[in-house]
Amino acid sequence: MQIAIEDVRAKHTALFELIRFTDQQAMALLGLYTTIAVAAAAGFGASLGPNRLIPLSAGVAMLVAAAFLVVGAACCFRVIRSATISTPGREAEFWVWATTTPTIGGAAVLSAYLRQADDMMEKNRIVNESGTAWLRRARGFGMAAPLLAVMGALVAVKAGW
Repeated sequence: MQIAIEDVRAKHTALFELIRFTDQQAMALLGLYTTIAVAAAAGFGASLGPNRLIPLSAGVAMLVAAAFLVVGAACCFRVIRSATISTPGREAEFWVWATTTPTIGGAAVLSAYLRQADDMMEKNRIVNESGTAWLRRARGFGMAAPLLAVMGALVAVKAGW
């Protein structure tokens, strides 16, 4: 019985830590994306007006990069949003029930423990899968930003901006 409980607890802890790691990655990307997006938007602003500090084509490239980074940052927000997750371990009520109910045997306690753990881990799996999918999108927008910025600059040059 102890081996099964330790195995389930280790699996649950690993899933919990994976959710935390995904959240930390999203927080780091959010900080990076917002910093670069603000700088790129300022660069676009410098390309406007009669006394341009940089060519408009460069400003367009920065605007495109900023737009994709803002979308990537929005994806990061989806990862770090509040979600109900289960922490490893059981509430005290479970163990009070398991130790004070005289008709409950070890097999019934183990069965109840495993059923509850399965329910808790399923909720965490859903949160983890959602967070991972949104983090993948955030990374994709971040990787696409420079490439599409170059494409935007080429289009702007071709248009004579």
